[in-house]
Amino acid sequence: LPKGTVLFDQGDNAQFLHVILAGRVAVTSSIGERETIVVIRESSEVVLDSAAILGVPYSTGARLIEGGRIMMIPVQKFREAAFADAATGAVTLRALANANLTLTQHIRDLKLLTTIQRLARHLLSMTAVTSGAATLSLRDDRPVLAALLGMTPESLSRAFAHLRTIGVKADKGGTISVENVRKLRSLSKLEERNEGEARAR
Repeated sequence: LPKGTVLFDQGDNAQFLHVILAGRVAVTSSIGERETIVVIRESSEVVLDSAAILGVPYSTGARLIEGGRIMMIPVQKFREAAFADAATGAVTLRALANANLTLTQHIRDLKLLTTIQRLARHLLSMTAVTSGAATLSLRDDRPVLAALLGMTPESLSRAFAHLRTIGVKADKGGTISVENVRKLRSLSKLEERNEGEARAR
């Protein structure tokens, strides 16, 4: 499927469980004409809206932000397998728990962190480097990144401008150079408490 393909719209009746074999999918939510990105699902992940389990309309929408291949499993067959087969049920429970953890982290960040701190954390999530300098490459354009982080494009630009004061520079091609990763970690508050990452599969 090409970039921009809509897998389903918010409010549609659930028809398929979507497994991402290749590409990336933005899970979206909207009120009126305003839309935001709840989470981005990557290759090998599942777009598992609760509607697929409960048989109710989708609470979110989903579209490809990178072209790829999607396995579409009819939800009725999926529910039958999940309820009848212990192994399938266990995988489903794990996927739902992971989705809940991701959502909880997003809610926490939106309520407790500034736009600058949210951007700093996103940049840090793109590297394993914990000290010294680092070079990162943004995968998404700025409107997508702003929606994912819960801010307007203008607020994102202001956050990038603030990060320049601590040596974080972004070029027009999406390359980010970080002079001092420890400064960025300190700004993001990552050092203040142990926080789980939603990486269970």
